Amino acid sequence: MIQQKRGTCTGKDGEYPYCEREDVPLISSRQHCNYCSNKWKQSNKKSNVSKNKKVKKKTGELAMFLEIWMERKHQCEWCKKPLFAFKVHYFDHIKPKGTYPELRLVKSNIQLLCYYWDDDHGWYGCHHIKTHVGKEEFNKRKDLFR
Repeated sequence: MIQQKRGTCTGKDGEYPYCEREDVPLISSRQHCNYCSNKWKQSNKKSNVSKNKKVKKKTGELAMFLEIWMERKHQCEWCKKPLFAFKVHYFDHIKPKGTYPELRLVKSNIQLLCYYWDDDHGWYGCHHIKTHVGKEEFNKRKDLFR
């Protein structure tokens, strides 16, 4: 049976610079006792959350998408499939945002396309097919649900 290493804790405590408890089981390679090891994990967890949190830049697209949703019919503009709930995946830029950043917030550059997939049957929405498959497959779907 492997015995747990024992010794003097070198972990930081809230009130004292070091815990310095003697003859305690040491939990980690940092020579911390159980109490200090848990304190260290909690403080590290809090600092990592703030470091890893990505702050999204507000572009104004969501507000524009909501306006378009209220103005237009809730159906795919290509295959005429009905769209029941608001999802940002339904909104497709006709001219891509990367190539034409000035058209990002132009309503006439946005079209509503269905967005769904079913890998078991090979069914994909118009937005997925236009973006990932190709124009030939996309053009086959014209007025599919009319």
